[in-house]
Amino acid sequence: MKKGNRFVAYLPGFNFGADALLILADSETIDWLMTQFGRLSGIATESSCPSFLVGDGNPIESDGHCLLIVEQGNQAEGSWLVRESDGVFRWSVSRSSADHYRELLSGISEPRPRHHYLDPNNSPPAPVVIVSRDEYDADFFRQKS
Repeated sequence: MKKGNRFVAYLPGFNFGADALLILADSETIDWLMTQFGRLSGIATESSCPSFLVGDGNPIESDGHCLLIVEQGNQAEGSWLVRESDGVFRWSVSRSSADHYRELLSGISEPRPRHHYLDPNNSPPAPVVIVSRDEYDADFFRQKS
């Protein structure tokens, strides 16, 4: 995977016919995601704003076609992903789910191609979130958007 291949795309019918939000990541992006989910789970308390963006270009871009807003939810458990508009998704994540996602991502931090599913509780019909390390080239998905 070439450097700068940090990308998110909304892909209808990508995951065995189901919709997916595919996040292409390298080791730095995996570390960043783990830190962000750690903030949501309450592990790190340096920030007073329990949310983050995927697809705004820092550190993950989207060609302006997909934005994922991830925020700490009020629910005791689970997570819910909703489509707010054509390319905007809001993912409400409980503290326990944020910690679970952080743990799952730690399993793909070693340097080899792999992926993990971060399933929201309402998937389907909500898209599944797939974090992929070194499996795809972002240019392939840019051509589709």
